Amino acid sequence: MTFSVVVPVKCAPAGRGDDLERLRLLLSSLEKFWSGTGQLPIHLICPRDDIAKIEPILQGRHPRLQVSLHDEVEVVPHLGRGTKAAGWLKQQAIKLSVHKVVAGDFALVLDADLFCTRSFDDGALFVNGRALTDWVDRGKFPRWWSYSAEVLRLPSPGAGPGMGVTPQLFSTAVCKALEEYLATIHGPDPYATLLDLDTIVADANGYNGWTEYTLYCLFAERFGLMAKYHLSQAEVAAAGKRLGSSASVWDKDALAAWLAKPLAIDPKSFFTVVQSNTLVAPEIVATHIREGLGLTDV
Repeated sequence: MTFSVVVPVKCAPAGRGDDLERLRLLLSSLEKFWSGTGQLPIHLICPRDDIAKIEPILQGRHPRLQVSLHDEVEVVPHLGRGTKAAGWLKQQAIKLSVHKVVAGDFALVLDADLFCTRSFDDGALFVNGRALTDWVDRGKFPRWWSYSAEVLRLPSPGAGPGMGVTPQLFSTAVCKALEEYLATIHGPDPYATLLDLDTIVADANGYNGWTEYTLYCLFAERFGLMAKYHLSQAEVAAAGKRLGSSASVWDKDALAAWLAKPLAIDPKSFFTVVQSNTLVAPEIVATHIREGLGLTDV
């Protein structure tokens, strides 16, 4: 199996600090822990105006990484038409369009607010050609699943495990097939329609709409592609490794406890998230993990 890393990036998003500083940390950790053959291919997808801001942090700093920059409009053309969609929706559409930039079998989809904690090579994230997949209980965010089923014109899913959030591996074949399927329902530019749906809202209960992982998982399950390309929850448990860490930080309360102790590293996982909505400064995260991970350039 061949794979590339894909990271959507937006410099200085309002209220959440700067993805540019988080990106420095992510790239430094990938440089530290990539042990595969040749350079690790990485595709950064960002607004056109951010390309010039990102280029300086790439020059000569990461010899083990092969980093490419892409204008987000080349990946999701509707982003150049003045859509009023929220930033997280734009990134969801970008992640589902990884087949536009990745030539290999899989895309390792990451966000700028995570970092690598464990050595990995070409085969570490796969078992017998199928991808490690982090699973969650669908009952945790039921509206995401039911709304995505409506978008796909499929029956509402029942209880059970479903694909979790970033980090995840996407099959490029599944992403391409999903876009083609959505086009039969929503027209030749389906992500334009999905980005502009006026029924998508964020309320006191959080975001209520489609997500990249629920769309991907429901579609892949419906057409027998999940078992073809991904390990089941039981198979992941048997493999003894996972993508995302149990020590990840998802809210401000967890952040205070995380910062109060030495860096905790989940030995079974490859990536830790310190979510940007905690509003923690990237420099604080860098200081906390520098010694624990042996990073010298953050």
